[in-house]
Amino acid sequence: MTEIPRADDSVTRLVLITLDSCRWDSAQSATTPFLDSLGPLRLATAHGTFTLPAHVALFHGYFPAVIGATDTVLSRLPQYKRWGKTGQSARGTVEGQNLVDGLKQDGWTTVGAAGMRWFKSANLQQGFGKFFYWGPEYLPSDGDLPSWSSEDYALAHVEELVDAVGAAERWLLFINAAETHAPYACTAAQLEEQRRLKRFRNAKEKLPNDDGTARLMSQLRQAQIEAVSNVDDRLRTLFEALPRPFHYVITADHGESFGEEGIWGHVHGAQEVLHVPLWEGLYE
Repeated sequence: MTEIPRADDSVTRLVLITLDSCRWDSAQSATTPFLDSLGPLRLATAHGTFTLPAHVALFHGYFPAVIGATDTVLSRLPQYKRWGKTGQSARGTVEGQNLVDGLKQDGWTTVGAAGMRWFKSANLQQGFGKFFYWGPEYLPSDGDLPSWSSEDYALAHVEELVDAVGAAERWLLFINAAETHAPYACTAAQLEEQRRLKRFRNAKEKLPNDDGTARLMSQLRQAQIEAVSNVDDRLRTLFEALPRPFHYVITADHGESFGEEGIWGHVHGAQEVLHVPLWEGLYE
């Protein structure tokens, strides 16, 4: 049985962060002094194998599952009416197209920010009173591996996010951190190699079995680990700038394969894709 720090029985301010594509062992291997200070890193199981379904589940109140966790941040949110079934709670229920919309209808300020192109869809912006899209322009020649600038990441815009939350008493701040998604902060040569091998992503074909491909997969896995460490610094800046106290859930939408069984990417059910990190608690 797992418990998290709590000030009372309710959540009225929530920071929800997804480290895009971050697999469990990347978080486990990264240098993360701030995340370590928040509490234990937990192994969770994702509800989707790529961005869209994983976030649809998340926004309907289904966070990645931690085995043995009975007292969670999710359990203390106002209960959401899922699929027409009323959740009974002393806090009552909220109704809406999804949990985010339900919180907005209940008077919460709901703010979202992301840079992955899935978030251009109204499906993932539904329920947010304000949604920031910071990301690169995806060109046909780039496919899903464009070049990212330092301003294309939501966590580079802490001031705007804090201003958007404002002085609200009840608020949800969602951020999708794209730093941990390919192509990472790679060299030009590594980016070109990723583009060359793009047709092998997401289990479309098995990777070439050669030393060069194995070397690139090792480099990409290390790049994701380093990205988690960089996000750790940015999360400290964000948390210290937000009005306190607030609850938080930091997790990943799904993981990533780096050459295991000849597979690179996600959109398949390998353990490396389904096992994700999770931290949750109260920040005072």
